[in-house]
Amino acid sequence: MKKILLTSIFISLLIFPLVGYSQSQYLEEIPSIPILGPGGAIAKVTNILFTLLVLGAVISFIYAGFLFVTSSGDPQKFDTAKKAVLYGVIGLLIAFSSWGIVKLVKTIFGVEQQQESPEWDPLDPGGEMGPW
Repeated sequence: MKKILLTSIFISLLIFPLVGYSQSQYLEEIPSIPILGPGGAIAKVTNILFTLLVLGAVISFIYAGFLFVTSSGDPQKFDTAKKAVLYGVIGLLIAFSSWGIVKLVKTIFGVEQQQESPEWDPLDPGGEMGPW
């Protein structure tokens, strides 16, 4: 019962933005907030995951350096530090290969990165994007 409830809540939360977007026909588009399609959303998620993987690898390298410095000739700590470096390298390989695969798939299917909409300057309302 709990699993069904959590699944239905998750699906409802995914559907609510669609309902909210369908009611926006009378509102003007806010120029500083681009509307992302599925490709743009996937690109944002992969960029965030790539950043997190690289950050994890850097933290692994820092931890390994700390273990190397504090090992004091202890072979067990030295082996742990070598494993931390290995895991950091593996993390970087996974991050860059996943980034490359996403770029390759986007190139094969011709998915273009959505360009940012121009900023509207509130101090210059008569400009190109102004309301008058």
